[in-house]
Amino acid sequence: MVFKSFRIQVIFRTLALSVAMGLAIYLLFQEELPATTFIMLAVTVLLFIHLIRYIEKTRRELALFLNSIRYDDFLDSYPILTSEKSRHKKHYDELHEAFAGIVKNFQAVRLEREE
Repeated sequence: MVFKSFRIQVIFRTLALSVAMGLAIYLLFQEELPATTFIMLAVTVLLFIHLIRYIEKTRRELALFLNSIRYDDFLDSYPILTSEKSRHKKHYDELHEAFAGIVKNFQAVRLEREE
């Protein structure tokens, strides 16, 4: 489910970026609309930056998680966001739930091994 949501988000953001780029290119050739052209170019740049940040955040969290497994460091927590403000980040909640479950299993194995 996490990957399905991630895929949908990336597809949606890519389509929005494509539409904004197409509209910006169209407006570029409309000489009587320079302000609108500038606004669409700015929107295109912002959408591009937003897409890159979205992908990078997921990659960073996955890298941190894998490094915690690699170095047997299970002190990191993966908070599950429940506030109204963060409801649109449901896919991160699912990712954090999966991480927390795996960390819990590794901690249990570590405890058994130490006993």
